[in-house]
Amino acid sequence: DWKISGDSEWLRLLWPAVKKSIEFTWAPTNEDRWDPDKTGVLMGRQHHTLDMELFGPNAWLSGFYLGALKAGAEMAEHLGETATAAEYREIFAKGKAWVDKNLFNGEYYIQRIDLKDKSIVQAFAQDEVLIQGGNTLSAYLMVWLRDPPGQQPAGAVLAGRRTQQAGVGRHGVNRHPHWTSTGNAM
Repeated sequence: DWKISGDSEWLRLLWPAVKKSIEFTWAPTNEDRWDPDKTGVLMGRQHHTLDMELFGPNAWLSGFYLGALKAGAEMAEHLGETATAAEYREIFAKGKAWVDKNLFNGEYYIQRIDLKDKSIVQAFAQDEVLIQGGNTLSAYLMVWLRDPPGQQPAGAVLAGRRTQQAGVGRHGVNRHPHWTSTGNAM
């Protein structure tokens, strides 16, 4: 929005929160240990909009992180924080190189994790997540795609939607400490 509007005062007002958000990635207070060593690659537990956790290096969420570092460097530079801009660019460059080398299989980007290595998730075992076969988004999306609004016979899927919504309420509950019982951010 800042680049489109050119409103530097607005950016200056938001910058402390933006900077804090980016730097939380490696902060000692980040219990999920996303990138404690400033590698430019997300490694720890990564909760995201599909109401589940990813663990270990993956191109999807690391791509968002790299984009945030790149944008953050540009904003920092514009605001005269050259040391911050340089740090973000250095982390970005390391992360981009690692992701390209390790998460690109020659055709597309992947997640790299050894599913037999239980130590990856043991550090987070106290925050067990209950999803049981799916997640909230996939459950709602499946019904929406199967029976688009306005294209189903009157009342034909209402009972199924109510059952599905109740099931999501029972089984799609996320137990992560930073989320409410319905899986919405607090």
